[in-house]
Amino acid sequence: MSYRDEVNAVLARIGRRRGREVTLQEYEPGCRDAEDVPERQRDALLRALQREDAALALMLGMAAESVTLADKMVLYERALAMIREEYGLQMGRLVTFARFKAMIAKEIEKIAKAGR
Repeated sequence: MSYRDEVNAVLARIGRRRGREVTLQEYEPGCRDAEDVPERQRDALLRALQREDAALALMLGMAAESVTLADKMVLYERALAMIREEYGLQMGRLVTFARFKAMIAKEIEKIAKAGR
């Protein structure tokens, strides 16, 4: 599969999750097509789009409402508040970034399931 095909496939999945067509330019201003992305940035952009798709999949029905930076910040703030509540007295414990990301993902999944 070509780079263009991979990017377009991921954008199509993101669009289905958001309930509308999305363009590369929404995520990478100045790039109307995958071929416009500088060679040195292509792998990073494709991985970022794949992570966005995975995050939207995790969010289930909330994907269409949680697309802007502000929307995502509100969602993360809710997840962080839930973590604070759950781990209250353990806030001083050491935790890896991988574990922290997993904790946030778990709370976002709870929020998404409750919002069905």
